[in-house]
Amino acid sequence: MTSLQPVLRQAIMHNKIGHAWLITGPKEKREQQSLLFAQALLCQNLQIGEACGICASCQKVKNGQHGDMQIIDPLGQSVKIEQLRNMQQTANLCSFEGGRQIIIINQADIMTEQAANSLLKILEDPPHGLYFILNAATESQLLTTILSRCQKLRLGEEKIEEILKNTEYKELAQRAALLLADLPNMSYDQVLIFAAAFSGGKESRLLTMVFLNELLTYLRDAAIVSLVPQAQLLCQVPVKDCCLSFANALKAAEAVEECQRLLKQNVNQKMLLDGLFLQLKEWAG
Repeated sequence: MTSLQPVLRQAIMHNKIGHAWLITGPKEKREQQSLLFAQALLCQNLQIGEACGICASCQKVKNGQHGDMQIIDPLGQSVKIEQLRNMQQTANLCSFEGGRQIIIINQADIMTEQAANSLLKILEDPPHGLYFILNAATESQLLTTILSRCQKLRLGEEKIEEILKNTEYKELAQRAALLLADLPNMSYDQVLIFAAAFSGGKESRLLTMVFLNELLTYLRDAAIVSLVPQAQLLCQVPVKDCCLSFANALKAAEAVEECQRLLKQNVNQKMLLDGLFLQLKEWAG
């Protein structure tokens, strides 16, 4: 069971909550903490700063049906000013259950300029009992004036080494091998479709990093086996069908490393993977 982060738990325990928080980091983790924090703020039976998880209020939050909690998700490509205006109208009403009101803004870093300015006005003079929980990939796209009014929590990435221990991800090594064996026969459209499988909601950013880690291992093994065929016996995944030459396998490994570095900086994932896989296609030819 996932617990509330210590800094959030301590803020609740000591009643030093602050009216606005910004949680940054991996999407799944930050949205999960946002909900847990909202649940604790509305809980009717707190347990050492954590939500009890079983009271009526906790169940409503869990089901997304609490009258005093609003969740704002991007509408299309951004969070829009109309959503902020609707939120403010509702927030100006009395609390349904006589307590706090919570506003969660997911992906706050893609608010339009108008929406961000509208939010700033509310944060400058928030109604009593209204709490904002913003979450975003990084702080860099948010107005400095909004940042200055938020308490902050940065969540770290789960270590790839920990993820690789999970059998759920073992098939990724096979997927890396299949990609490199099939590249000569794949059209450019098929390459982009393969890349797209890692850039949507189905495959998380962390899963993409794990796949790239496996791809990098495969490329290094393939380079060695191209020079020393007997080294195949030491490889976890067969690399004899790799379509890349020694030189191109090394170039591909460098490209994967650069892609990993840029992903950690939250560069657009789809753009990076499209470019990487098209490069691999060229080198495979």
